[in-house]
Amino acid sequence: MTIEEACLKLAKYAFHKNPTGGDRAFYKLLEQSTLHTHTENGELTSMIVDTHFQVNFQGQSVPMAGIGYVASYPEFRGNGAASQLMTEILQENYQKETLFSYLAPFSYSFYSKFGYSYVFNQKHYEIDAADFPLGEKTHLTVKRTDFMTKQNLEDMSFMPLMA
Repeated sequence: MTIEEACLKLAKYAFHKNPTGGDRAFYKLLEQSTLHTHTENGELTSMIVDTHFQVNFQGQSVPMAGIGYVASYPEFRGNGAASQLMTEILQENYQKETLFSYLAPFSYSFYSKFGYSYVFNQKHYEIDAADFPLGEKTHLTVKRTDFMTKQNLEDMSFMPLMA
C-alpha cells in the first residue's frame, strides 16, 4: 500500500465518509499539496495535508497554507504526532514566507497552541419556523397513489418536459 493509499484509508476512517469528490479528488489534492505523515513500525499513525493557495490581502496576492485532513488513528491520539506535524508545517511555511494559514478546526484549544484564533467573523441566526411567512395558497392538490397501478397513472396529469 502506498502512503497516499494509507492516507486515504485514514481520512475515510477519521472523518467517517468518503472525501468530497471521491478517491480520485483526494489523490489530486495530494498532488497539489504537501503531505505530512507520522508512522510507527512502518504503519501510518497520523497525517496532515498542507495545500498552498494565493489569497487577496489588502489588494495583493499573498501565499496562504490551507491545513486539512488532520487525522490520527484512535490508538495513536495523544502521542504528540499531530502536534509534531503541525510544528513541522508551520516551520516550513515560515521558511517559505507563507503569510497566512487557514483551517477549519476540530478543536480550537488544540490549534490555539500553534497561534491560531478566530479571524473571520461568524454570525449565527436562529429563526423560529413560525416567523416565516406561510406563503400563498395554491389551487393544486397532492394525492398519494400507488405509482405502478395503471388506473392511478391514467388519473394523473402529466406535463411534457421541455427539451
